[in-house]
Amino acid sequence: MPFFALWLALTPLPGHKRPLLATLFAASIVWSIAVQELGVRTYTCGWNDSPGNIDLTPERLWSLRDTEISRCLARLTAPSGRATHG
Repeated sequence: MPFFALWLALTPLPGHKRPLLATLFAASIVWSIAVQELGVRTYTCGWNDSPGNIDLTPERLWSLRDTEISRCLARLTAPSGRATHG
């Protein structure tokens, strides 16, 4: 990851002649960093095990309402630091 970050810092954004493309690329970098930081701060947020083990209920992987990112974000923003699923 550090080498990739260094490469991104030294490489001009693709589409420098296309502002929309450059903006989308920059936004994807910011999103990637934000998701990594969320993972660092909330590991493990319990998504794998609740409401059922992900290995036993793989259909949960397709849920757009209860994603690991949304669950960890809810845990991070909960007043006590622990959000319940419900």
